[in-house]
Amino acid sequence: MTTNNKEINLKGRNFLTLLDYTPEEIRYLLDLSHELKEKKKNGIPHRYLEGKNMGCLSKNVYKDILLEDKVIVRDFNMNLEVESESNKFSVCEYFLRNHVIKRFYTLSKLRLMVFSSDTCSISVSTSNKELISLLINKYYSDRDKFFGENSFDSYKFIIGDEEKYEVNNGVLTLEVMNNSSEREYLSNLIYSLLDGEELYIGYKDGYWFPLEPNRYRGYDKVPYIVNNSKYIEFDNCLTSLVSNVLDKYNKNIEDNNKLQLKIKGF
Repeated sequence: MTTNNKEINLKGRNFLTLLDYTPEEIRYLLDLSHELKEKKKNGIPHRYLEGKNMGCLSKNVYKDILLEDKVIVRDFNMNLEVESESNKFSVCEYFLRNHVIKRFYTLSKLRLMVFSSDTCSISVSTSNKELISLLINKYYSDRDKFFGENSFDSYKFIIGDEEKYEVNNGVLTLEVMNNSSEREYLSNLIYSLLDGEELYIGYKDGYWFPLEPNRYRGYDKVPYIVNNSKYIEFDNCLTSLVSNVLDKYNKNIEDNNKLQLKIKGF
């Protein structure tokens, strides 16, 4: 692309902010948009955008989703597609096939659910029950596979308003919603990470960013499991759950020790 005999290269650029563009580039984009608009208005064919995928994300896009039941797929590299009712399942299938889902949450006021991988997100109207079910099941499947294939020395478990798992500085953080099935999942997961004997809950000073209601962020006593080879830290609201897991684990260890002594004749 050239303007005033000057080369303009906009490949891979996005419109998050005009601060990323020079005045010459902004002028070029304005002139180009005016030219394309005039060609469309006058029915003049052109090949400027042949083979390109075009997307438009405006302040009305969420309104469009609710009214027309659209699905948005957004690539974090800023390749954006807005797909309509007719092929929303094919868009969802593409996302399911090509991405590992690591997070999902609900935007209640917009009646949207958002599912994210490391490089892409898909936003779906909450009225699309079938699509949402597919995406949620994919998240849980991806999460199970991730925990089955990876092990860490440090874990942090949180009750919050979304579902996600992420690794930062070698620490695996898992956030789950406060429902019976996820609390049971968390109980089983924590149990699988335990070893050693006489495990109990200890507390340390630390800065905590609570996600559940009715708590304040700031310095707090952060609970963790003592005597375990893997460091496991958790939210205060999970103390009762973890305590029950430790009681079960410690009793099993005690029973096994008694059985071994009995076998040896003591």
